[in-house]
Order: sequence, then C-alpha cells, then structure tokens
Amino acid sequence: MSGQDYRVPPQSRSSIRDGAKTLREILRISSVYFPIMEVLELALPKLLDGYEFVVGSQEDMEGTHGLTFPQENRIILREDVYHGALEGNGRDRMTAAHELGHLLLHKNIAFARSLPGVDVKPYESSEWQAKCFSGELLVPASFSASLIHMEPEQLALTCGVSIEAARYQLKVLKNPY
Repeated sequence: MSGQDYRVPPQSRSSIRDGAKTLREILRISSVYFPIMEVLELALPKLLDGYEFVVGSQEDMEGTHGLTFPQENRIILREDVYHGALEGNGRDRMTAAHELGHLLLHKNIAFARSLPGVDVKPYESSEWQAKCFSGELLVPASFSASLIHMEPEQLALTCGVSIEAARYQLKVLKNPY
C-alpha cells in the first residue's frame, strides 16, 4: 500500500497517538526505544491470526521500500530496508513502523483512491496516518517531558529514528495541537 495515497476514514493525531500508546501497553514496552523488528517478526505472529511478514527482493520491489496488505495481515519490507532496520537505521526503522501503521489503522476499511486535483485532508490520507503512527510509536509522546529537551541528534539516537524524523517529532511534541 505504501507510496500510493488513499482516502480513508479521518483520524486525528490524538487518536493515532492513543493507538500507538495502546500498542506499547499491549506489548508491555515501557522503554522509550521501540523494538520494531522484534514486534514485526516475533510478537505480531502471536497476536494476529494469519499474520505474515515477508522480506522482498530489491529486484521485485524496485523503488518500493515496503508494502502492506491490511486485509491479508501481510507486511512486506524490501530486503535492504529489512536489514537496515535490523541494524538500527532510523529511516528503515521508520519505514517498518509506517507499514505497521497501515496494518493496524487500515484494516477492514474501504479505500478510495485519491484522484489528481482532489484535495485530501491530511487526517483522511492513508499515508499521513501511517507516517503519524510511525512517529508516535517510535518517538512516544508519553516520554515528551524528557524528550522535548533533547537536541535532534540525541533524540534520533535515543529513539532509533533519523535526524529528520527526530526534528519533526520534536516540533510536534512541543506544539501538539
């Protein structure tokens, strides 16, 4: 699903934040660092019937970093993204969390493909929602009291995200609404 935007039922950042927090609670993850690859590979198969995690070849996936098929409970990460996420690369970890967002946020809903020239509000965009989820999951607002005082580079290291993602999430944490 990634890359192509779809109009989906609207969700606010607050509701997406609550969903990310609930997932952390269900998985009993109380540390700021979220072990995204362990969750995708080890935890989700125990939680979701029929869940499938696939590593796709670079040749087959071409420019696509990840794909999610929510109705099929399937996430596919391109092999270089998979290995990067395992090694702690922030951008690749964010991609993995983004795909998890699609899986959890966009299950059992009808998708309307966004048409050229049609204005889709961010809160109705499948891509915005998944991006928001990945940021809220990997840089959790529940730790904001300690995180908002960090420099982007320190936040990126602490949470395992890119500096760009750290800057963006810092801005969101400092000005939440």
